[in-house]
Amino acid sequence: MSPAAHESFEEAIAARIEADRHALATRWLERLMTLIPVPPMDVFPTDALLDHVPDLIQEVAKFISADEREIADNMFVVAKARQLGELRHEQHASVHQLLREYELLRSILETFVGSKPSNSG
Repeated sequence: MSPAAHESFEEAIAARIEADRHALATRWLERLMTLIPVPPMDVFPTDALLDHVPDLIQEVAKFISADEREIADNMFVVAKARQLGELRHEQHASVHQLLREYELLRSILETFVGSKPSNSG
C-alpha cells in the first residue's frame, strides 16, 4: 500500500470516529451503566462532565491521522483522560474500575473502526 493510500485510510477512519464521537460516547455510557449499578447522573452529574468523553474520543481520532511529532506534542488526550480519571476517583471509583472503563472505551472504538461505515451520512 502506498504512503498516500495509507494516509487516506487513516484520515477516513479518523473522520468516522470524529463524526460519530457523541454516539460512541453514548454507547460507552450505556455499556458502563450495565457495569456500574448506579444512575448515569451519579457518574456524570452534569453535561460538562459527560462532554469529556466525546472530547477524548475526538482527540483519539486526531491521533490516528497525526504523524508522530504531532502526537508527541499533543497532550490534550492525556489531559482529558486524566480529568476523567480524577472525576471518577473523586466519586470513589477504584483503580480497577477506571481501568475497566478505559478498556470498555477501547473496545467500543475498536469495534467501531472494524465495522463498515454506514451509508446514512
